[in-house]
Amino acid sequence: MTVATRHERRPAARQDVVRARPVRHKRINGAIVFAICAALIAVVGMLYLMQTSHIASLGYELSRLQAEQGRESVVNQRLAAEVAELQSLDRAERTARNVLGMQPMASYVYLDVEQPAQTELPLPEAPAGDERGAFERVWDRLFGVGIAVDGEPETSQ
Repeated sequence: MTVATRHERRPAARQDVVRARPVRHKRINGAIVFAICAALIAVVGMLYLMQTSHIASLGYELSRLQAEQGRESVVNQRLAAEVAELQSLDRAERTARNVLGMQPMASYVYLDVEQPAQTELPLPEAPAGDERGAFERVWDRLFGVGIAVDGEPETSQ
């Protein structure tokens, strides 16, 4: 019988096992968790306040612009009334008499004018049109169908 040494007496399965150190879970302090939660709540609150103040300022700006639009509308209506007054016929007559020194006509002379010669010209005849419908003409164009027109040959002298 052979003498076994101390290392040889261990079972084979135990020799291959590597002892791992136990994992220690670090616990987070409650004060740190509270501080992180408080910081997150503060950030969300600040974002909410910023959005609310921005919306309020946009509301004030909208009110200001609406008031300005009302004032400009009144000015526009006043100018339209002034334009209508300046374009009136009574105003034009007063300006003609007082500023330009014009007087109403005392006598009228009527002239007889012959009718222009263009009305005596014969109207040109309408060219002979294609009797096919619009759909047929489009269909022929799409498929490259052409139409030959029989015309009189030109003579050159």
